[in-house]
Parts: sequence; structure tokens; C-alpha cells
Amino acid sequence: MARVLINGEEHEVSIDDITFGENEVPKGFVTADHLSKEVQRRVASAKKNARAELASDEAFVREILEAKGIELRDDGSVKGSPKDIKEMEQRWQAQHLNPVRTQLEESMKTIESLRMAQRENEILKYADGVKPTLRDAFLREAASRLALDEETGQWAIKEKDGFRYTSDGRLAGAKELVEEMRQSAPDWFASSKMTGSGLQNVSSTGKRIWTQAEIERIARDPDEYAKHREDILAAQNEGRIQV
Repeated sequence: MARVLINGEEHEVSIDDITFGENEVPKGFVTADHLSKEVQRRVASAKKNARAELASDEAFVREILEAKGIELRDDGSVKGSPKDIKEMEQRWQAQHLNPVRTQLEESMKTIESLRMAQRENEILKYADGVKPTLRDAFLREAASRLALDEETGQWAIKEKDGFRYTSDGRLAGAKELVEEMRQSAPDWFASSKMTGSGLQNVSSTGKRIWTQAEIERIARDPDEYAKHREDILAAQNEGRIQV
């Protein structure tokens, strides 16, 4: 129902019974277009205010993002960000890469140690007669002149442009080096006399004088030791072993 004035008198009539002429807007009424525009304006304003309020509502934002499958950390940053990727990489390295790297470094040290031992043993095979007091210095000097040929796995004499070769085309190794040092620097070696079997230390009786280093070297080869066993035992009784 609505109250209207008819001829100065107020009457109650049904809204459905009220009609208006074109462009006629009675007092207290608004047009449908005006009402529609006002509603739209208010709705738009309400939406804008609602967005601002919701954007500042952390719980609401987290709920919406997680509904979209986007997880947040406790500090509000997105999981899977560069920070997370870096942390995952660091965890993976600590768990998988670092142990392998440590093992590789230890293996390389072991290999290097074995190579040095191999070089020293190669020199000692031919270093008969080196003075015991000069043994360590001799090993250092000889070792400094040998390098490993990676292709053949042999220790060979270093040259400026590579390795030295023998006249028959072989790599010149510890054997050739020791013999060269024996000739060029005899002070490394104990005094000796030449016998039919080569350059050896001999006593006044003509028997071989053994050095402890020689015996230790030969002892590493059972077949070689067997050849000299009786003379070594006799040398121990006759004092023909130098320390």
C-alpha cells in the first residue's frame, strides 16, 4: 500500500493501481534506471571495500591459496620459492654430494700415496749400494727426476719436452736413472769393486758385502731371495752386512 494525495486529500492505494505519465516522477519515488545505477554503485563500493579487507586478512589469504594448491611457510612466504629451492639443494648436497666428494678426495689421496710408494719401490729395486745415511736424500733426488707416464703407467725420466727413451725405444725409468746417478754422482754409493757379476761391494776375501737395504729388497721377492739365501746367512755370520 502507498499513501498519495488526491485533490489535497491523503488516500491509501495499492501500488499496483498507481500509474505515471511519461517522464513523470512523483515526489518520494525514483526511476528504475536511477535505482539500478544506485544499486550498482553501492555494490561496486562494497566489493572494493570487501577486497581491501580480505586482502589484509592473512587467514583468508592462506585459505584461498591453499585451496588453489599453493602452500605457505610459517612466515607467509610461498613454498617452492628460490629460498626453498636453495634449501633443498643444500640438503641434497649434504646428504648425497658431500659424502661422495669426501670419499673421492680420500680415494685420490690413497691413489697418490700408492703411486709415491710405487715410485719409491721402483727406485729401491736398482739402488743397491746406496749409503744408508744418504738413503732418504737419494730417494728424494731420484723421485724428483721421475714422472708417471699415464698412458703406460710407468715411471720414467722427465725431460723438458716429455720423457726420455732408451736406444731401443723403451721408456727410460728407475733402472736407467740409478745407473746414471751411480756414474755421475758416485758419492751416493759405498765404495765398490768391479766383479764379473757387475758393480758390487766386496770384502777383502772377495765375498759380497750385503747392505740391509739390499736384503730387504730381495726379501720382497721369494724367488730372488732363494737364490741368495745361503750367502746372506753366511754374511750374517761373517759380518758382511752393512747397516
